[in-house]
Amino acid sequence: MFLLNILVVLLQSAGSVFAIEVSRSSVGFVEMPESINNQWILKSPYGSEKAWGRTEMIRHLWLVCREWNRRYPDRPGIRIGDISKPRGGLFRPHNTHSVGLAVDIKTMPINIVDSKYEKQQQAIELAELFYTFGASLILYGQPHKFDGLPVVIPAKGHDTHFHVVINPDNVPSEGDWIFMPKITLVDPGNTGGSQGTVSIVISCELIGVAVEKNNQWKTILPTGLTNITFLLEDMHNSSDAILTYSDLIPRSATVKKQLTLKRNHKYRWRIMITTPSNQQIQSKWFLLDTSHNAQSGPKLSVFNASWDTNLPVHFTVLTRNPKASERITERYLKNELKALNTEYARLNPQNKTVFSFKSICSVNAVKGSKTRLSRLIDARRQYNRELWRKYVYLCYDPEVVDPSAINVFIYDAYSKKSGFSSKSTWLQRNCNRPYIFLDWQRTLNSNSFSSIIKEPQLVARYIGDKPRLLKN
Repeated sequence: MFLLNILVVLLQSAGSVFAIEVSRSSVGFVEMPESINNQWILKSPYGSEKAWGRTEMIRHLWLVCREWNRRYPDRPGIRIGDISKPRGGLFRPHNTHSVGLAVDIKTMPINIVDSKYEKQQQAIELAELFYTFGASLILYGQPHKFDGLPVVIPAKGHDTHFHVVINPDNVPSEGDWIFMPKITLVDPGNTGGSQGTVSIVISCELIGVAVEKNNQWKTILPTGLTNITFLLEDMHNSSDAILTYSDLIPRSATVKKQLTLKRNHKYRWRIMITTPSNQQIQSKWFLLDTSHNAQSGPKLSVFNASWDTNLPVHFTVLTRNPKASERITERYLKNELKALNTEYARLNPQNKTVFSFKSICSVNAVKGSKTRLSRLIDARRQYNRELWRKYVYLCYDPEVVDPSAINVFIYDAYSKKSGFSSKSTWLQRNCNRPYIFLDWQRTLNSNSFSSIIKEPQLVARYIGDKPRLLKN
């Protein structure tokens, strides 16, 4: 049957209980339900087979829409457009929307996600929410106003909507603390500052804790005092802590600190939270670049500090070729990464990015996993970007596809012309969640990692980007 099961979700609204059928497809996708209390609007009616996605996508949309309505009840509501088909795959007229991790977003009755809409600050605030709840890429026709959000990039044909792509690993799950770090100019009209300085405000808003109750995803406010600490360091001298500022806040609140920094300088900063139950949570390091730009001023980005980047690499073997089995060992792969790091350091002496060995999955383990990737073991088929990407995305076994690493699939390349003598290697940037199909006869080098090593800080956003819970 097309539907494996039907789940009944109880939604409470105004004291009444409503039952909504939420469908799961054969690949585990879930259909976005209709909203009982108008927290979101579906572009296509429920059952139209256009709004199916991975469970993380549905959770992401639920959390964003609830928070948007809580903050701005008088603003236009979020309209959820196409996500994916029930089983994923080609979704015309889209070139993407094939794996349940992308969605088109507008608002109604007035569309604030329009490059011609005069109140672009509202679109910025909506983009910030999508980013906070796990968006890794937002395509939009007017990105220059989104300097603090580097996930927003320009794209033709997106002047009237957001195309939002999520990183499923960064979507809050049960018990996760959600907070929004932010950095702004005190005087946007004076980007140069006085005497070579720039004044900024660094802030952190505590949104709450993600919980699931009666199959509804929402955030709840913590009980008691929460301690929020800002840590700011000079990237030219990491031992020099410019700022360590802490404040206790009750429930949902925002902590702000104004300070003056050197212009044409790079800093890094992070947020640390101590919860009422004495848990410690820390964000990643963010980059603060006060280099002056005549158009946009300092680069006040909520962005990874590229000099502190460690990119783990996971290998999956997709061939039983005896010669490949002799060659592909953990020792061999570690030596390959060592050579890659040496070459990268020579080409980029100012960047301290390191590719590190994380794990390896044997061909027998892939076969035993019964995932679709097992179909590619010594397959007599040429590389098919869309089909193979679907196999990667629909693999939920972390031993085969590691969601927190760069995945390298070592296979025996095949072509109609050369057969298994082909040595084709394919890299997919994949919205900065890269994977590589590497023929076993090839070696790791700057060419095979070409688009990764150009901007490793972009890739780092998707590797361990989620706030981490620290062990006491």
